[in-house]
Amino acid sequence: MIQLSKAFLLFAALCRMASAAGPAPPGNYVLTEIATSGPSFWSPPINTSGQVVGWNFLWIPVSANAPVGSLVPFSGGGLGTAIDDRGQIVGASLGPQGMLPFLWTPDTPNASSGTSVAIPAPPGVSSLNMTMSINSYGQVIGSDDSGLSFFWTPSTPNGTTGTLNPDSRFNGVTRINDFGQVTLNPVPRAGNTPTLFTPTADR
Repeated sequence: MIQLSKAFLLFAALCRMASAAGPAPPGNYVLTEIATSGPSFWSPPINTSGQVVGWNFLWIPVSANAPVGSLVPFSGGGLGTAIDDRGQIVGASLGPQGMLPFLWTPDTPNASSGTSVAIPAPPGVSSLNMTMSINSYGQVIGSDDSGLSFFWTPSTPNGTTGTLNPDSRFNGVTRINDFGQVTLNPVPRAGNTPTLFTPTADR
């Protein structure tokens, strides 16, 4: 009886461990062609709802993470380089002064319609070859091939107006997380190792 109880407790513990580890990854997949054209050098970003953004398009699944959806153009057009879980898109679009960074915000979270505003990147930043990232607060970072960068924070969460951080140490930014931590690419910073910036005060 004691041995049986020990075996049961061990089995229960193993079940709890398996549950804590999360569900197993799927073994089968469905392939969906979401666009028939676009730049071959670009890997379309995707958010946790399954929305995909690319060259002048936003693909929205019929339900979260469904393999069926619709392709819609987003106002402002251009190349979407990142999309957050709310459906905000950052990228570069062609304007009078060349390729310029933009922020597209859906009318409601994950909606197919929205508005686009320009992000005032510093002079000299080339948006054509830019790595951009956005977090759930709506902070946007961008960096071109030469390492010239910008770090933009909205005035309100997910707002469409904000301010640029002029700190030159952000040159070479690559990604930003929801805490506001920023990683830097060491390539344009010769002799330096990968760098992590962590905020020490409110955004």
